[in-house]
Amino acid sequence: MVNGERLAATTVVNLSGQLPGLVTVHSLLSEPGLLLRNADVTYIGRKNGRYEFRQDSPLANRAELKDRKNEKARAEACDLHIRALIKVLQVQSGPTWDELQRLTERSREGKAVKLLCYCHPKRCHGDAIAFVVRSLAVQEPVSEIIAELESLLPEEQFGMF
Repeated sequence: MVNGERLAATTVVNLSGQLPGLVTVHSLLSEPGLLLRNADVTYIGRKNGRYEFRQDSPLANRAELKDRKNEKARAEACDLHIRALIKVLQVQSGPTWDELQRLTERSREGKAVKLLCYCHPKRCHGDAIAFVVRSLAVQEPVSEIIAELESLLPEEQFGMF
């Protein structure tokens, strides 16, 4: 299974009986009106004048994908973002951590979390973000979340941080 599909297909179960809100990834290109209609939408990309995003999201993928048709480059960019998320989970501080916490709390309250990016439904860094938020929402240990994310990376990428 492709890594993005593996993350997107992950079902997180809350054993405490509290059902967290649904965490999903949506495409800005196929659902541009979604941002206008929903307060539960969080843009996770870089600044973009066309859609009036004046600054990068704290969850933006720092690896820029110059050729959107190059699936190898897409995989590398998503893998780089997974590595960055692992580092954030290890440190548990900074703007990215704060935004993950905000979305996690929203999910714990039973509210929907809709992540908006350009890539989806192709492999997208949003899949990893959604997985982390779902996992944090049900209080999965951070060490287990990190282990699952590491299992998605090609072996040669371990130890690059």
